[in-house]
Amino acid sequence: RINEIDIKDVNILNMSLLLL
Repeated sequence: RINEIDIKDVNILNMSLLLL
């Protein structure tokens, strides 16, 4: 479960970087 959340966090960070 923690791993899944970690992956989601990374995905959000990636999207944020792309938006930036």
